[in-house]
Amino acid sequence: LSIGYFGLVLAHFGVFNVIGYIFLPFTWLASLIFPSLGSPMVLAGSLASSLAEMFIPVGVIAGGSALVKAVVAIVCVSEIIFFSASIPCILSTKIPLSIGDLLVVWFERVVLSLFLALPFALLLVGG
Repeated sequence: LSIGYFGLVLAHFGVFNVIGYIFLPFTWLASLIFPSLGSPMVLAGSLASSLAEMFIPVGVIAGGSALVKAVVAIVCVSEIIFFSASIPCILSTKIPLSIGDLLVVWFERVVLSLFLALPFALLLVGG
């Protein structure tokens, strides 16, 4: 619960917008392919906030279009790895994974989920 609250505070002060620059090339490419997606930086910051808690990106993108909301919702559910639940659980086991390994897996899952979610969101919501 405290990690989720801390994530909300970080999202309010724009920390995830800075972290979102790692997703900017991918969201920019996605906005070229799907122009109705809107601002690539807003989407990148929202996707970066999924690292703290899977519900924060939905609040960050609340003012966006239905297409953006659908994409963010699909990506947040499919990326699975976040600091408020799954990362502490994985680190408490004897599985030989470090936080760096989990961050790489999280990044890969978000990028792949973004490009897999876009066609489904277009079918679901329409362009």
